Amino acid sequence: MIVTSPRKTAMSSITHDSLVGIVVGVDTHKDFHVAAAKDALGRELGHARFDANAAGYEQLTPWARAHGEVAAFAIEGAGSYGAGLVR
Repeated sequence: MIVTSPRKTAMSSITHDSLVGIVVGVDTHKDFHVAAAKDALGRELGHARFDANAAGYEQLTPWARAHGEVAAFAIEGAGSYGAGLVR
């Protein structure tokens, strides 16, 4: 629930209609990655495990898009276990 007040604040200017897209967070590991999709209100839409290889990377994007318009990906370990996925 968003509560607004007469004075303008950052939070009072946010409306449900202005929240667009989902965010996908990826927890990376040596052999697999775990992705979680959340809506703009932070509700989990789903999670899945993908192999940490080219085939797994190709499966992750369509899985994410099946949950809605993707606003952003947040990938842990972009310089290590997540480097292949980031590329």
